[in-house]
Amino acid sequence: MPAIYPVAGGKGGIGKSFITANLGCLLAEANKKVLLSDFDLGSANLHTLLGIEDPGNGLNNFLNKTLPDLQEAVIPCSVPGLFLLSARRCSLEAANLPYAQVQKIINTISRLPYDVILMDLGAGTHFNTLDFFLTSRDVILVFTQEPTSIESGVRFIETVYYRALKQLLKQHRINAILKNADISSAAALTDIIRLLVNDTDNGGRDLLQCLGGFSFKLIINQARGQDSQRFGDSLLKLFRRHFYSRFELIGVIEYDEKIIEAVTSKQLFVKKYPRSRITHDLTRVARQILSSKSGPGHAPVKPFNDRNFYEILDTHPQAPPDEIRKAGQSIRSLYQGNSIIVDALFSAAEKTAILGQIDLAGKTLNDPDKKHEYDTALFKDKRFRYEGNTIPAVPRMNSSPPAKQKSPEVMNLRQKISSQHIISGLDLKTLRTASEMTIEAIFEKTRVGVTTLKDIEEDRFDDLPPLIYLKGFLRAYAQVLRLPENTVVAGYLKNIEKRDRYRPEKGELSEEG
Repeated sequence: MPAIYPVAGGKGGIGKSFITANLGCLLAEANKKVLLSDFDLGSANLHTLLGIEDPGNGLNNFLNKTLPDLQEAVIPCSVPGLFLLSARRCSLEAANLPYAQVQKIINTISRLPYDVILMDLGAGTHFNTLDFFLTSRDVILVFTQEPTSIESGVRFIETVYYRALKQLLKQHRINAILKNADISSAAALTDIIRLLVNDTDNGGRDLLQCLGGFSFKLIINQARGQDSQRFGDSLLKLFRRHFYSRFELIGVIEYDEKIIEAVTSKQLFVKKYPRSRITHDLTRVARQILSSKSGPGHAPVKPFNDRNFYEILDTHPQAPPDEIRKAGQSIRSLYQGNSIIVDALFSAAEKTAILGQIDLAGKTLNDPDKKHEYDTALFKDKRFRYEGNTIPAVPRMNSSPPAKQKSPEVMNLRQKISSQHIISGLDLKTLRTASEMTIEAIFEKTRVGVTTLKDIEEDRFDDLPPLIYLKGFLRAYAQVLRLPENTVVAGYLKNIEKRDRYRPEKGELSEEG
């Protein structure tokens, strides 16, 4: 069977067809028999990049049954070993092919006698584009450094995920899961995907395995400036931390005005300018594809709030203090900088919550006494696995809480709150003031905003952040007050339920149901 690589992107004008045509040429020159399939139905232009005026036969002949064999619709190119399946003469209606016809094309093309098939797909998230993209588990996704490209690319991955999930699960099962979780049908795709993957009772493990089977090969095209490689590395790292598939950065392609000259002259760029930097970059991409092997990638991604502190900072329990400190600084800079990428992935509230969790992890793991206490609890959790599963020998340091936190009044109050079934914001505020801690001091320790802390203490339910972040904020606050974190989260949510005034934002998960 041929190695099939769909080539896609979230938006038009980012050079997908240019990369497909020139990459196909380089693979053919490496003694591979290569088919370029133009599946940008309704806007096909691969033939122009290949210098072919009129392809003659093409996909249209197969669709209208004038050619019963798809291979007969394929034409040779000027480069030996390179062939084209053109959609030049397809009607405009071809952009909206029935699902049965799309599947017929997919089933047929996978049996054609080629070493490599590159599918040039249309921009956006049309069903036809998604179904052609899902032909293979090894896929190429093209980005530029423009914000619109990153936003569209992120949306494309989310939509591919959802399309794959709908193929795996029956729609009524998806609807049942969403209804039971009280999540809106207009919810963000990230929330829906996270919910479905984590519903282990309804096939969540199968879904995770399905998504984990994808191998996204990323290309940064039209790169400008010396920071392009760093940009690509940051994009790769963030995708690996927040999506469920394998990701690999296989190329950063520089921008060159000579591209316009090559396209205008209807010549392949790599043939017209064989010694250019772009040709060098594309040659490296071709080598990456030829040497790529399917296999296990990084571990499946956990939802951010389900990760332990070591997973948040990308470090491990045996790491020396200096390494943990540097890991925290590196991860924080990943979310603080590269605003184009971060802003495409997260809302302002999500970014604030993530940075708060990173700061909390850093404060805990950089304090020897807190780290030892955290490790002791972590290693008791049977879900935690680490090679050489032993608690690191951490020197204990005197980091006792303020004297007031150890007073009988505060200790009795803490015990009383810990035993309550319902915990209000007033309870937390009363313990904080009894401990002689200002709300600004809580902010310094948790990095949870002062306004959010006041909303929690005053039980201003309508102003609270989305539930998934509220839980993290409550855990951080409870840790500072030396209250059991799970008790505080459960008690405060019962308080919300009792008041019956809290309504999750559209698309947020609810504890009810």
